Formats: sequence, structure tokens, C-alpha cells
Amino acid sequence: MNQKEQIDILLMKLFNEQENHIFKFVEDSQCGMNKALLYIYFHNEPLCAQDLGNSLDISMARTTVLIQKLEKKRFIVKEISPKDHRKTYIKLTLEGIKEIEKLKTKTYMMASLLVEKIGYEKLYTFLEILKEINQTFEGHKEEKHVKIS
Repeated sequence: MNQKEQIDILLMKLFNEQENHIFKFVEDSQCGMNKALLYIYFHNEPLCAQDLGNSLDISMARTTVLIQKLEKKRFIVKEISPKDHRKTYIKLTLEGIKEIEKLKTKTYMMASLLVEKIGYEKLYTFLEILKEINQTFEGHKEEKHVKIS
């Protein structure tokens, strides 16, 4: 398997299996905007604000602010649904696609460096362990104190 294929696997594993745990820093607006852009980019059907907010695990108020920031930067436009005029869908603009291409290039460069320095197998194992850690904490979310034996 070549390095590009390895990086693709690692990135898909990171984005798909780690869900939003790694991206809980949505308060950092650049991280939130990047995650939103990527979600819109890889989403293959009309996307409404609620879908975006649910995918990022943020409130509707935060979603609205995020969409306004993306609109202001001209990365997205809102379009009214032809079937239901009460619904508004989000669509990437050419500027938004260019921004994603820059983000993808930067991400591949960083991931390539990690694969080169650490190795594919170690990174893959790390993501598997991180998944288990996240699942463990998800299962104990409601508990306020964890007993250590």
C-alpha cells in the first residue's frame, strides 16, 4: 500500500470513527469552520442547518453563527428548497471548494509527516486505542466520579 493510500485510510478512520470527540474544540472558530466545510463537502445530498449542527454536536444557536461566518467568507450559500419553501439548504461555493482543497493539502502534508516519522502501523493502532478510550468514556458519561481500585 502506498503512502497516499495509508494516509487516506488514517484520515477516514480519524474522521469517521472518532466522531466529534477529537473535534470538541468547535469553540475555536477555524476548527469549527473547517469541520463544517468538510462535512458539507462529503455530504452527497441537500444539507440543512439542523443536519450540520447535529453532525458537529453543537446547538442550533452555534450552528447559526457558524453558517453566518461561512457565508461571510463566501464559502457557502443558502438556497431555498424547490419542493418545500420553508426549508433552506446549504451549498458550497467555488470559494468553499478552494478552501477545502487547501485544507486537504495541508492535512495530507501533516499526515504524511506523521506516517513518515511514526509509521502507519503505530498510527493505526493509536486510532484504535483512541476509539476504545472514547467508547469507555461515553459509557461512563453520566458518572461524576470514577473509582480507581
